[in-house]
Amino acid sequence: PPSVGYSGAVIKGPLQEAVVFLDYDGDGVLGANEPSTRTGADGSFALTGNVEGMGFIAKTDETTIDTSSGEVLDNVVLKAPSGSAVVTPTTTIMEAANISAEDIVAVLGLPAGVDPLSFNPYAADADPVIALAVEKVSQQVMTTVTAVSSAIEGSGSGAADAFAMALETVVEVVKERAEAAKVDPTALTTVDFTNADAISEVTSKIASKIEESGIGSA
Repeated sequence: PPSVGYSGAVIKGPLQEAVVFLDYDGDGVLGANEPSTRTGADGSFALTGNVEGMGFIAKTDETTIDTSSGEVLDNVVLKAPSGSAVVTPTTTIMEAANISAEDIVAVLGLPAGVDPLSFNPYAADADPVIALAVEKVSQQVMTTVTAVSSAIEGSGSGAADAFAMALETVVEVVKERAEAAKVDPTALTTVDFTNADAISEVTSKIASKIEESGIGSA
């Protein structure tokens, strides 16, 4: 098959040494025949595959550094749908919830006109005001996921499973708001993850999942 070039950047703050790969079989696991690479200091990556129209999966480990803070970022999985030039918390929600760019902009309160599939707030030519607004939303999402994930770990779950459950729950909240907007376009559907009500909505869902799964039970 002809070679297909892919490139982009992994951003939650630029992530250095994150593993990015093309998930040919859709199982979320890097396989022997799936192209992969590590990101540079600015989060950028480039790889070559033989299948067109693939999205990306980025996984962090103990060597991954968020260069905006200098901190290690382990056990995080970010995804992006086909056509993306960035892999971010926002694209991860889009991919998991299967919602459009317009929906995610509305629900997360991103600046109008921003394309979440291509906008890199750390790019040299990024508008600083828009970049700050986009990065603020991204950090709010990740702060929520990280905090909830830590609480799940405290109940006895492993780090990877805890992150997956926390992200899944945030995705559910966003998807529910997007669907509500389609039913009633006048409804207030924006999610502010610094708001106590939004956090409560996430934590109540998590509590139900922990109870149903039996995590932490003897």
